[in-house]
Amino acid sequence: MIIMALAIALVILVEIKTINYGRWSARQGNRRGAIGLYIIAMLLLLVPTGVYVYNRLI
Repeated sequence: MIIMALAIALVILVEIKTINYGRWSARQGNRRGAIGLYIIAMLLLLVPTGVYVYNRLI
């Protein structure tokens, strides 16, 4: 259970960093880069969640 909590904390920290970098990129005028970073952040959250749910159901 501790390993799961550490993994979740790591994903959340990386998610926050990626979103903040996307915000910075948008402020610098790089809108396409910001959109790409937001997509990466969304996938970073959805893929591990999907794998966890899939493994719990199987």
